[in-house]
Amino acid sequence: MDFVNRGRGRFDLTLVHLSDFHFFEPRGAPIRSFVGKRGLSLLSWQLRRRRDHAPGILERLAREIAALESDLRVVTGDLVQLALPAEFRRAAEVLAALGGPREVFAVPGNHDALVGAAAEAQAPLWNRYAASDGGGPGFPALRICGPAALIGVSTAHPTPPLSAAGSIGCDQARRLDTLLAETGRQGLYRILLIHHPPFSRGVSPHKRLRDLPRLLALIARRGAELVLHGHTHRTSCVRIPGPRGAVPVLGIAAASCGSRDPARRSAFRLLRLEARRGEVRAVGCDIRYEPACGAFRPQETYPL
Repeated sequence: MDFVNRGRGRFDLTLVHLSDFHFFEPRGAPIRSFVGKRGLSLLSWQLRRRRDHAPGILERLAREIAALESDLRVVTGDLVQLALPAEFRRAAEVLAALGGPREVFAVPGNHDALVGAAAEAQAPLWNRYAASDGGGPGFPALRICGPAALIGVSTAHPTPPLSAAGSIGCDQARRLDTLLAETGRQGLYRILLIHHPPFSRGVSPHKRLRDLPRLLALIARRGAELVLHGHTHRTSCVRIPGPRGAVPVLGIAAASCGSRDPARRSAFRLLRLEARRGEVRAVGCDIRYEPACGAFRPQETYPL
């Protein structure tokens, strides 16, 4: 608890990571809205996800985060389930509760782009939370916070039915290559924010990053100090190759999930960075929902 309760003064950056709200609000939408992929996503919710996801848990999580002293809150996608206007409005309310656009940085997930035209129409509700420093649109998005460069990548775009895959694309990969090189030369601690994880193990083929080899090759060449992702609905840590050693890749459970599996139960991650003598020390702690007491409890801290 001491690690969680320490304020900003001792650290150069305090960061909170959360993901996958999956707001579900079909009421009021016309029947024609559920033709095609929305209908399949609705069926998935009714058959599986509705048993685990609860808005009340997400609301508790948001209150917990608001009570912490942190410099930035990052959200790695899937704010909504069906990409309906009412869902985007609720997601925007939670983003606003977490802080203003300067304190919250978000990247989209595949559910946020479930129906391309609808997602574009709702983008003004929350795209200011995805902007670069200075308010510039587009991905990759860059924010400099103390000793860190946070780089938001979008893997979200409409896909065929039964696919939850994502991709970065050639143009975004080229810009990302430049950003990683420039921020690396500046000696910044580079944190990549992405929805789809940069690995395939344990991820179904229809849910993977389609151009995964391109991203892995880019990180192996340019490097990054940390990758934060969502999508898997699981709190996890794996490592991928970088030019000077392994790069930690951290996933976090869905913010609204009340699963019996501790690794899948609602959680957020607290990361603290301390820069000394040109080096950055990073320490993390996962804070998980415990249904027995109806509260969030910190787990063990770990170095990165």
